[in-house]
Amino acid sequence: MLVELLIGEKPFSFNKAKEKQSLAVHFLCSLKEDRLFNILQVGLLDEENYQEIMKVAILVARCLRLTREERPSMKEVTMELKE
Repeated sequence: MLVELLIGEKPFSFNKAKEKQSLAVHFLCSLKEDRLFNILQVGLLDEENYQEIMKVAILVARCLRLTREERPSMKEVTMELKE
């Protein structure tokens, strides 16, 4: 859900190129390739919230890990978002 809020798109779309069909995969690839700010919703990023956006993006990447043990609990996510 956080990815949807950051990017402003649905989780899956067959109308896009194969590498962009899965929003989670598209997000993770963009983050890894240092292109995250190219895919964010228009108007979301500014000079004042850059650090906060990066913090949320890294948290989202942790939430999308394949292994359950590597993902943060919802309690941890909530606590990090409150900081």
